Amino acid sequence: MGTKRVKELSEYIAEKHNLSKKQAKTLVDDLFEEIKTSLGDGDRVVIRNFASFAVKERKPRRARNPQTGDVIFVPGKNAVRYKTSSKFKDYLQIASRNVLVVTKDTGSFKDFLVKNIEKNDCKPRVAESAEDAFGYIFDKDLQIYSIIIDSTVPDIEARLICNRVKMDETENIISIVRIKKEGEEEDKQDVGIKA
Repeated sequence: MGTKRVKELSEYIAEKHNLSKKQAKTLVDDLFEEIKTSLGDGDRVVIRNFASFAVKERKPRRARNPQTGDVIFVPGKNAVRYKTSSKFKDYLQIASRNVLVVTKDTGSFKDFLVKNIEKNDCKPRVAESAEDAFGYIFDKDLQIYSIIIDSTVPDIEARLICNRVKMDETENIISIVRIKKEGEEEDKQDVGIKA
């Protein structure tokens, strides 16, 4: 995670919409200026599926200084009220969830898994071995939500991943899914799964 500034937002828009960086920066600056002007005029600004903004007048009041106990006068002021939309709140609950796909497949099946994970607003991470998987699982800055191990991964590596996660009690991982080929049985005892 990092910090996105107007410069980074502008560069993203420029690249996505085939604009110059200067044109994109002007668009972003104009958008924020219009929001600011609208709020200054007393209008409410609603950005659908994101948030709404409105100016709320805070009345003058009396308060008590916690250090001295003296009564003080707090002047009135205008403050911006920000309310997140329910769709955006729902998105934030899953957007930061990373799903680890462990596969040795380099073709269409891996692409299929990754695209379907992205469709559910999660972030797919791909590992090609148990060692790569451990790099993702035990990275303190990256929380893995779920692990999908496909049939191209040898059983010994799949067992190693499952047992290591079980042994370390990695609390943020809520599911491990093992995809097997049709008709292929999984030895539940070997991977430490209770039937």
